[in-house]
Formats: sequence, C-alpha cells, structure tokens
Amino acid sequence: MRARIVCALVIGLVAVGALGGCATQQWTNNEGLPTASNPEYLFHPLRLVTLPIYFAGNVIQYGLVEPFYFALAKSPEAVGLSTEEQRYLADRQAAWEKFLAGERKMVE
Repeated sequence: MRARIVCALVIGLVAVGALGGCATQQWTNNEGLPTASNPEYLFHPLRLVTLPIYFAGNVIQYGLVEPFYFALAKSPEAVGLSTEEQRYLADRQAAWEKFLAGERKMVE
C-alpha cells in the first residue's frame, strides 16, 4: 500500500512538472518574453512546483555535471569526445574563467 502511494505521488509530481512548462505566459515584457517581475507570473500553481525542480537541475548541472565534463576534457581520446564536444567544453571553460575573473556577467 505504501509503495502504491509513493508511486502515485511520484507520477503526479512528474506530470505536474511536465505540465509546468505549459503554465500561462501572459505576463511578458515588450519583446513578448516571460518575465518574473509580476508576482502573478510566479504564483501559477504549476510553476510553484517546477521552480524548485528547475533550481535543483541547475545545481546538479553546474555543480556536478560540468566539473565532471571538464575533468573528461583533459583526456578526450581516452573517453571518446568528438571534436565538437571538445570545442564546446573549451568554450564553457573559457566562459567560466571569464565569469570567475569578474570580466563577464553570468547573464547577458
């Protein structure tokens, strides 16, 4: 019984998370892009569920995945990175170096 409840909760969370991308975009800036300056934009029920998931995804991406990729980039032949992947990782490393040196804002 307990496993069924957990399974139903996980399925519900995944469904709401997937539908969170469909949350209304009616609060936009002049270019038509969504903006969080209006509190009603953030208080959409589906968006309230997906914002913590989005935050967790960013923490995993930039805290775990990218450093792992940077470690792999030191021996590209051993792990089979293509030339395109090597160029992408070099660009990402250069962007991080500029950001950490204070030369570049994170969002431009």
